[in-house]
Amino acid sequence: MAQQSCCYFRRRAGGFLCVTQANLEDFVGDAIATSTNRRLEGAHRRNWWGFAGRRSADAALHARAGAELLRLCHERASELRFGEVLATPAGPRLDAQHVLHTAVPSHPAGRDPRPLPASQAADFVEAPEAAELLRRSYAELLRTAAELGVQSLACPAIGCGCRGYPVREAAEVALRAVGEDAAVPSTAMQLQATFWAWRDRCPEVGLGAEARGAPERGPTRRGSDPFPEVELWFAALGGE
Repeated sequence: MAQQSCCYFRRRAGGFLCVTQANLEDFVGDAIATSTNRRLEGAHRRNWWGFAGRRSADAALHARAGAELLRLCHERASELRFGEVLATPAGPRLDAQHVLHTAVPSHPAGRDPRPLPASQAADFVEAPEAAELLRRSYAELLRTAAELGVQSLACPAIGCGCRGYPVREAAEVALRAVGEDAAVPSTAMQLQATFWAWRDRCPEVGLGAEARGAPERGPTRRGSDPFPEVELWFAALGGE
């Protein structure tokens, strides 16, 4: 496994925001947020145009959790509208109590120039609507986490994978939502390919300078305890 990077920033709402490199499915804490598709297909992407060879945080999470997580989803819903959140138990194979599933549309910036199957073309919306639905997803994730009494949360870089959102735009939406939220004590973000872009975006959206007194280890190493200094983690891998 590649060496992890971890940076802490002070949030306006109090506490720390941690931006780190790690896998979403390795998170140890109260809840994991994931960006799924609206058909709740789990690790199986039979209708995904251009998905082959690309890693989805949600698919990796379902692969670790096993069929039980998908069954829990389908017990509660057959489809998830963009911007909504579905909460399920995490199941025995994840080191968390809850999984918060959300879905966002495909951004036109990531549209394949080839003709798309009708089911995939319907997932695309115009850029302003895509940004608004992304904001709604983060707001609903934070609201649901607060309702569940979650004190530690991991979340992927929603939209930055197959959905094709521009990384800097997606980072700004996410970081503003997290930085301005007062319902949760502290947050952390965990990324792979998008780590440096998200880290550099933190000061630009008003998050405090990197905190030097924060814990040195990353928050999501499987088998370790989450740090008490950061009660709500926000993790980001690559997104859906």
